[in-house]
Amino acid sequence: MMARKVFLDTDFLCSFLWIGKTNYLAKVLPGYEVIVPFQTASEIKRPLKGLIPLQAKYHAAKSNGDFIEADDFDTGSSEYKDYLCLTHGLGYPKAIGSGEAAGIVLAKKHQGVLASNNLRDIADLVDRFGIALITTCDILLALYDQCFLNEKELSKVFSDMLMQGRQLPYPTFAALLQAREDGTFIQRPIPE
Repeated sequence: MMARKVFLDTDFLCSFLWIGKTNYLAKVLPGYEVIVPFQTASEIKRPLKGLIPLQAKYHAAKSNGDFIEADDFDTGSSEYKDYLCLTHGLGYPKAIGSGEAAGIVLAKKHQGVLASNNLRDIADLVDRFGIALITTCDILLALYDQCFLNEKELSKVFSDMLMQGRQLPYPTFAALLQAREDGTFIQRPIPE
């Protein structure tokens, strides 16, 4: 049986990368190949002084085997054409970012999962293409549900993500748990 594939966009990857916790992905995604599209990697590798600490964490996590990096699209491929349409808004309501677009195209091609926090830009597209979606909050809740980390530990992880500028839909992990209990946050299951 081939491993399922999950494709990370930039914001999702950075949620875990900035705090040095990309190893958490393998805990709740056993049997998955965790793949960083070339375009996501390119966004992180931009020559900007503020990204140097992130780039060091990226290379360390890649060396540790936390994920693999995909090659760029062949310019004559249908995937490349789909990517261009998504990034330029051709045939779609609006253009989306390169990391999100690459993740969508690759998830569609490989019947994989898209890992993204950018629901505003991609929710309609994943529905349109029938792509499974997970978010940072889904991963954190899975870590909790599967007893990899307790509430106190996840509260620290959540706080660290917020301190690194990650945009999460709740101010605390406790608020996320409460939202799930209230039914205002619907957790997406990790596809098997």
